[in-house]
Amino acid sequence: MSNVKVKCELFKRTNESNNFETFDFNLQLTNFTRDDLLSFLTELHGSISKFTNITPPDEAS
Repeated sequence: MSNVKVKCELFKRTNESNNFETFDFNLQLTNFTRDDLLSFLTELHGSISKFTNITPPDEAS
C-alpha cells in the first residue's frame, strides 16, 4: 500500500495583507481508481473555490 501526501498552498493577495492557506490531502494509491481521482479533484476544487471565492460561470444555455 502506498500513500502520497499532497500539499496545496494557495496565495491570496489583498490590499491589506498577503495570506497563505494550506490544504493537505492524502491519496491512497493502492487500487487507485478513476473515482478516487475524481473525488480528490472535487475536494481540491472545493477547497480552492472556498478560499478564493471563485464560482464557476453559468453554463451557456
